[in-house]
Amino acid sequence: MRPDEVHSLIIALAGTWSPISATYTAVAEDPPADHARRRAALRGGVDRSLVPA
Repeated sequence: MRPDEVHSLIIALAGTWSPISATYTAVAEDPPADHARRRAALRGGVDRSLVPA
């Protein structure tokens, strides 16, 4: 996968909880544990998607 493709995928995944999300918007007032869980999910998804096949 090219670097620009990796970048686009990561931005799209991270956008899941952004204000432009069609499904859910995270806010600063969400519990810290929720933010940590989302970061871990994003990190895990990126890690797994970049493992060579």
